[in-house]
Amino acid sequence: MRDNALAQIEALSRKWFSDRQPTRQSRAQALFLETDYWEKMETAVCNALVRAFGG
Repeated sequence: MRDNALAQIEALSRKWFSDRQPTRQSRAQALFLETDYWEKMETAVCNALVRAFGG
């Protein structure tokens, strides 16, 4: 389980920083950016649903 989580974080680091070598800092930054992205997407979808249904 732990190895899978590390592999996922490693993949996020390559996704967000394809031009940099993965380091502890870049992995942490990538995890932050991914979490922030999905939180903003959640807000955007909720706002769209409210508009779509006239709430």
